[in-house]
Amino acid sequence: MKQNFIIASVLALVSAFMADCPRAIELEEVQKLMDSVRTVEAPVFSPKAFGKAQDQFDQAKQVIRLKRTSSEADKYLIKAREFAENALKNTDVCK
Repeated sequence: MKQNFIIASVLALVSAFMADCPRAIELEEVQKLMDSVRTVEAPVFSPKAFGKAQDQFDQAKQVIRLKRTSSEADKYLIKAREFAENALKNTDVCK
């Protein structure tokens, strides 16, 4: 009985860890995109799109930190990526 409990506990911990891994990878990818956006001076050439991207990214980080639903974090990360890509496009047009 005790072995079953230990095995179930270990499996629960492993599955919980694995559930967070994709989120961490996606968050890191959006962070790299945001860094690229800053590097090409998008805050200067496309301040509105950059501001929206930064707001959505900050919201996503807060949702993840508070461990809310994953769909809510996904929503903010998708929006952040979209606004960051728009900022990159706008910056290319302006330069």
